[in-house]
Amino acid sequence: MSRTDPNILVIDSKIPAPDRDSGSLRMYNLLLVLKNLASNLTFGSHLPFHPTLDTQSLETEGIHFLKEPVKDHLEHSGSEYDIVILSRAATASAFIEDVGRYADRSKIVFDTVDLHHLRFFRQARITGDAQAMKLALLYKEQEIKLTRVADCTLVVSSIEQTILMKICPDADIRIVSNIHNVYPTAATYEDRTDIFFIGSFYHKPNIDAVLFYANEIHPLLKTMVPGIKCYIIGENPPPEIKSLDSQDLIITGYVPDILPYMERCRLSIAPLRYGAGIKGKVLLSMSYGIPVIGTSVAAEGMPLTKESSLIIADSAEDFCQAIQNVYTNGAVWDELSVKGKRLVQNHFSFEAARSTLVELFEDFGYARLQ
Repeated sequence: MSRTDPNILVIDSKIPAPDRDSGSLRMYNLLLVLKNLASNLTFGSHLPFHPTLDTQSLETEGIHFLKEPVKDHLEHSGSEYDIVILSRAATASAFIEDVGRYADRSKIVFDTVDLHHLRFFRQARITGDAQAMKLALLYKEQEIKLTRVADCTLVVSSIEQTILMKICPDADIRIVSNIHNVYPTAATYEDRTDIFFIGSFYHKPNIDAVLFYANEIHPLLKTMVPGIKCYIIGENPPPEIKSLDSQDLIITGYVPDILPYMERCRLSIAPLRYGAGIKGKVLLSMSYGIPVIGTSVAAEGMPLTKESSLIIADSAEDFCQAIQNVYTNGAVWDELSVKGKRLVQNHFSFEAARSTLVELFEDFGYARLQ
């Protein structure tokens, strides 16, 4: 006999801070989706709990946050849970044995966020970083083991689903991608000027992307689009990024409110040379109707073509040409703006994530929620 309303525990590496990084935004919105499907939803962090405005907001929605260590909670309350979602490979590896021991009746879902081993393999190939290669091998071992142990594994794109299924053909691997709202914006093409990059600098692909832009793209772009400025928005810029600050390449650091940039900038750029997963910076920009110029890496995993809602360019010359073509053409800008919002709504909405999770929970034995 099927049941409804499972009791769910979600464990992640940290408290979600959706204004600081894409992974946090996805987790914050995932929790909102899950709360609709669970009788009780509890979130625990690998790091000690500290209250924030975001945790207060989620608590208002009925989501409970653990104030005690996750392991202690599992020891005395693990048997209460029907489903445990372990997010990110390192965190999942740290708690998988405790979940198996203390929450032995629960279904285990491994949420990859992105395939970490793929990201580090690419970093090693691009940069020659030996430490990145060691991390790639470590994460590959972890991700394979977790996928084989879990009852279901979540990935964010069909590309990563295919990669993982080749390694673990018997595993249940499903897609729950990034989750975004679409925002109304009154600012038109004519109201806007300049471009921006957004991303946390705790994430090494973002450091590499900005250095690539600053060293190879920006000098050429200034000759093609005189007077253009680029804002580099993101927490924790390291010294090599801070040193780039100038009149036309502005390093803002962390910005508590991104809305002014979303309402006044004309284009978003994503010159990523390596990475994995779905790129939150791309979808966030599109959700505000801002066209994106990005590399093939930035576009990976999304249902895009060169003629659709994102312009793909990999060389510095092609990147500058793409910026110029959209930046100086209002009709092209308008078309891309509409298509970008449509793509987010159709493929990366709350409803898209909910649909996958409802189907998964039904397969776990819980009645479909209407």
